[in-house]
Amino acid sequence: MHNLIILLLFIIFFLIMLYKGIKMKTEKKDFLGIPPINSILYFIGKTSMGLSWAFLFAQAAKLNVASVKLPSYLLWFATLLFVLGIIFSILSYYHLGMSDRFGLPKEKTTFRTKGLYRISRNPMYLGFYLISIASCMYALNPFNLFFSLLGIAVHHKIILAEENFLEQRFKDKWLKYKANVRRYI
Repeated sequence: MHNLIILLLFIIFFLIMLYKGIKMKTEKKDFLGIPPINSILYFIGKTSMGLSWAFLFAQAAKLNVASVKLPSYLLWFATLLFVLGIIFSILSYYHLGMSDRFGLPKEKTTFRTKGLYRISRNPMYLGFYLISIASCMYALNPFNLFFSLLGIAVHHKIILAEENFLEQRFKDKWLKYKANVRRYI
């Protein structure tokens, strides 16, 4: 059952991302922004996290990429973390609207602090981290662990650079928000 939940939510998440990408394209908005850190490191971070998620998807599709078979209760816990990660990610995309980019926006954007952004400055990345942690548990494998940890470490560096960008762009609004809302939870 947990396999089905993971596969179904992955498909829903992918379709939402695809829809948003198509909508941005039809509105002539570029969904690719400027990498906030060194572009090679940025690419490595995005690829590493994507590979970690691929391990989770492959294990859920019963391709047996896990090195160790875990007890059912741990698989269900990993599934719960995955579900929470997907929910955080989808709600974050929704609340960012058309301001979301892979990288820093090239054009003017609005400062958004609604929804999950009231309790976390980075709920989308928090969701991504939960998905990666779930992947490590669900598809326990040394390569997956490496990709997850590398992806999370690089994304933390991305967050620090994005927060610096937000401070420069939104100044007092950002500083007030930063003082009242934690980076993750």
